[in-house]
Amino acid sequence: MNGGVKTPVPSVFNRFKMTLLAVENLYKHFPINGGLFLRKIAQASVINGISLAVERGEILGIVGESGCGKSTLARLIMRILEPTNGTIQFAGLPAGSYSRKNYYHRVQMVFQDPFSSLNPKMTVDAILTEMIRLHQPEADLVKTRATLLDEVGLPQSAGRKYPHEFSGGQRQRIAIARALGADPILLIADEPVSALDVSIQAQILNLLNNLQEHRNLSLVFISHDLEIIDYFCDRILVMYLGKIVEELAENALHTNAQHPYTQALLHSMPHPDKRETGLKILKGELPSPLDLPKGCSFYSRCAVRKEMCERQTPELIENFPSHKVACWDVHEG
Repeated sequence: MNGGVKTPVPSVFNRFKMTLLAVENLYKHFPINGGLFLRKIAQASVINGISLAVERGEILGIVGESGCGKSTLARLIMRILEPTNGTIQFAGLPAGSYSRKNYYHRVQMVFQDPFSSLNPKMTVDAILTEMIRLHQPEADLVKTRATLLDEVGLPQSAGRKYPHEFSGGQRQRIAIARALGADPILLIADEPVSALDVSIQAQILNLLNNLQEHRNLSLVFISHDLEIIDYFCDRILVMYLGKIVEELAENALHTNAQHPYTQALLHSMPHPDKRETGLKILKGELPSPLDLPKGCSFYSRCAVRKEMCERQTPELIENFPSHKVACWDVHEG
């Protein structure tokens, strides 16, 4: 991708609701080197043909177990990693046509661990100043800093302190304020509340929801917590082994999940009603990304598998209104 072309974000995307981010048939393979000369001996297929779209002002949720490729997908969208194949378009143009500076002016990311993502040697004011000067050089620095702290619910005195002087929830607020310092229109949140206490999680979720409405932000919200995803997101994508296996509308995860993998995730959630019967645990081995199956990637662990599942990969098809599933059993039934 060419990082030197300075393409501005079309202003039309700041006024009307339309597709902001479009990912088409995305793949990411990591080479595995070995032997005396460290030659490539295999490849790990982490992202395997993902297509998705994010509308202006939408919160898109992505859920799946650890190792399914959620964080890799986020880093591909952020251009931290380069795709092996496929395209990423932002505001109607290839992501690679923007300079890094212009791209990060409109696309920012909030990481899972704010302590490791914030510079411990810089005060909060210095952290925010760095971002504002880079992406909003004409803005009133003092006023913008004050506004950012106010937006994330921190006192103005917080600006004189260092990251280690705050709690985990407060540090995540600082990380969000830093991201907002670039004035983005798309925010990628990769497990932003998983390391926080439940009460603090609710505060950060409410903060993100208020910011999304106030700033008309688009959010890609990544989590392994099904309850949070179902409550917080407008649309939900379920990932398994680098693929999207189900797409659902908001609040439909617990009531209308159709894919056997999505149902297995729901059945594995602790609940008082399951104390007598116990949790349903998936059986079978998770396929290796070094040797993916030819057919359905969930075949080896699926309770309703058919003979054709081993031979043919099911497509993600809209079997129900606003609901797509990649499963032969659902397609036929």
